[in-house]
Amino acid sequence: MGRRRLDREQHVPLRSAAQTSAEAGLRSLQAHAPDLLVVDRMLPDTDGVSMVIEARGRGYLGLVLMLTALGS
Repeated sequence: MGRRRLDREQHVPLRSAAQTSAEAGLRSLQAHAPDLLVVDRMLPDTDGVSMVIEARGRGYLGLVLMLTALGS
């Protein structure tokens, strides 16, 4: 995957959408095709890793940032 460098002077418009489950998040991915997916490791209906695997299987090629509170 290619990397993009952003200079401080560049303005990058960002849109966001928050969902409360993996199922809702996957539907939102198809509707909005974001550049970055922020996923919690612990979701109410599955785990974040499984959601990312499913998203990749559905063609999502964007960046993923996984957050977790496990072990704290």
